[in-house]
Amino acid sequence: MELNGYPQWVLIRGHDVSNPLFLFLHGGPGESNLWLAHHTMKELERHFVCVNWDQRGAGKSLLPGPDPATMTIDQLYEDALALIKLLLARFGKEKLLLLGHSWGGLLATRLAERHPELLHGVILMNSTMDNRRGEDLSYRWALEQARDAHDEKAVRSLERLGGSDTYSNKGKFVERLMVFRYGGVVHSDPLRMVRLLFEAPEYSIADCIRFFRMKALSFSIPLMADELMSFNLKRFASSGDIVAYHRDRSQWRRNE
Repeated sequence: MELNGYPQWVLIRGHDVSNPLFLFLHGGPGESNLWLAHHTMKELERHFVCVNWDQRGAGKSLLPGPDPATMTIDQLYEDALALIKLLLARFGKEKLLLLGHSWGGLLATRLAERHPELLHGVILMNSTMDNRRGEDLSYRWALEQARDAHDEKAVRSLERLGGSDTYSNKGKFVERLMVFRYGGVVHSDPLRMVRLLFEAPEYSIADCIRFFRMKALSFSIPLMADELMSFNLKRFASSGDIVAYHRDRSQWRRNE
């Protein structure tokens, strides 16, 4: 479908069109989740009409190639809002449930702030909170792991970044590759993830190759890095208003 003048890919699946709408906003920017939907949303599809959207510059929406000037938080917010309105009209609903993963949490928060009347609720999953602090912690963890592993090549690569600007100028990709290497990104079998990617019926071989070469991430992130690094979700809520759930599901804790 076309959103605000640019063609974008949307996958809609569910058992019953009368069920509530559920929209997943992926991370990145540029990190499509559409290829995983068949695996991750099987149970959700029993209870919701599940919508996965490759945002402008991500996944199958990387081509034909958005104008770099349109790669802004405001533009992707407008795309998300246009998509929500189209979905509500298409399925005859007044509201939908929204989930924002990582950077998608920023979009979800902005939509909730400006258009709460369109949403049943918002779920933030591993959401962006304070990008600058998060990148600093990620960098320091990767460097510590590389030193512990006596991986001098990795240590040199990370030290060349100087601990700053890891998010822009492709520095994030150096950092993230190291975090991935030491088990800080994917917690399941990487080979299984590769298989799921190539089994996704919506993704062609060319799409898969672009994914592995991080074409969407390397296009989107440098264009949006300055905006993203200045974002801090904490300013939208007073202390104690944001609640986080531990991965082991053992307890709730308040945001500090």
